[in-house]
Amino acid sequence: MDSLREGDELLVARLDHFARSNTDLHTLMSELQHKSVKARFLGNPSMTLDTAHGEFVIAILVACATLERQLILTRKQD
Repeated sequence: MDSLREGDELLVARLDHFARSNTDLHTLMSELQHKSVKARFLGNPSMTLDTAHGEFVIAILVACATLERQLILTRKQD
């Protein structure tokens, strides 16, 4: 993140490698927007941080991934 500059484009192979939680996602999105950096998700080009709809879809997917991680951890404890 430190090497990204205004106008750069961050290529993300998989969403789960981009953010591990909703909090992490919001922090990263805010930092990218502050730097005027675009993100492109190679696995799903329709996901974008440039639109409210794109941000919403990404947030839902991260929420699902977070839930799955929590369920896995719970199953490991049992």
